[in-house]
Amino acid sequence: LPPGKYRVRLSAADQNGKAGSVVQDVTVPDFASQPLVMSGLALASASAAQAPTARLKEDPITSVLMTVPTTAREFARDDRLLVFAEIYENTRNTQPHGIELVTEVRADGGTVVFNSREQRSSTELQGGRGGYGYRTEVPLADLAPGLYVVHVEARSQVSSSPAGVGRDVVIRVR
Repeated sequence: LPPGKYRVRLSAADQNGKAGSVVQDVTVPDFASQPLVMSGLALASASAAQAPTARLKEDPITSVLMTVPTTAREFARDDRLLVFAEIYENTRNTQPHGIELVTEVRADGGTVVFNSREQRSSTELQGGRGGYGYRTEVPLADLAPGLYVVHVEARSQVSSSPAGVGRDVVIRVR
């Protein structure tokens, strides 16, 4: 789809006449319009991999996460939570530079209870435009039951770049 705002409508019915529908507004981002942009966050967990799921033969997210992504946002403390995002850098002909990737988990109230940092090099893109796949694991065993925000941010170390781009997703640990 071209970049823009869309409304997705889904309805389903079973043989007994039970029916339901859902409407969701979605935005297809323009990944080429800004110097640095980020995809949405894909989550996966060890327990979600146990649920029956339709799988594509060649699914790039599944190959990176090493399991299928999940729509679940509630996880047990003994589960493994994987987070994946793609960061697209659209600046060309810049000197080699770093991209800082940060994952934070924030408790209710904003306290950071988990922090992970990774440095990547623009040389991975071999002088062209493109994306950095970023995968990290959040240790749920270290978190008390409750609500959290998983925040992933990318910052380019090119001086003309914006401060950074980020995405958030709310999860519950039980």
